[in-house]
Amino acid sequence: EVTLGHVFQSPRLLPWESCLANIEYVHGDNPNYTDELGKEYLDLVGLAGHYDKYPSQLSGGQRQRVGIARALSTDPGILLMDEPFSNLDEITAEELREELIKIWQQVGKTVFFVTHDITEAIELSDRILMLGNGGIFDDMSIDLERPRDVDSEEFLKVRQDAINRFHAIK
Repeated sequence: EVTLGHVFQSPRLLPWESCLANIEYVHGDNPNYTDELGKEYLDLVGLAGHYDKYPSQLSGGQRQRVGIARALSTDPGILLMDEPFSNLDEITAEELREELIKIWQQVGKTVFFVTHDITEAIELSDRILMLGNGGIFDDMSIDLERPRDVDSEEFLKVRQDAINRFHAIK
């Protein structure tokens, strides 16, 4: 049985609960959950020491990090991320993309990442499924070494190829 973790566009945190309590919430009556596990995942996403803070005390990027920590804390087989950086400013979004790559390399989870941003898709993905009208899709492998430089000639060629392929299925 494959379990799923979800990270949404907005973090959907309980505003009356601390960061740690927001993580504990998704574990329900799980007897194996401990505060140490919650702290481990908050540390993983760069929120060490923010355990007792409430969502209103955090920036948008920090709230999204709590959402990512919460999803990962359930040890899902697959992590679904629905445009998790679309509500953030570009600088914060870029920082979180870099963090996501580091986290992905550490935890080794399969991640399905939904985005309308082709540059973001190429920067983060090894494979892109492009959906068009009528459900037609194109399956494109991204064979670029990491870390990826979004301004490199090689990256820009792959980006243009993706754009051309998308327009072909539109």
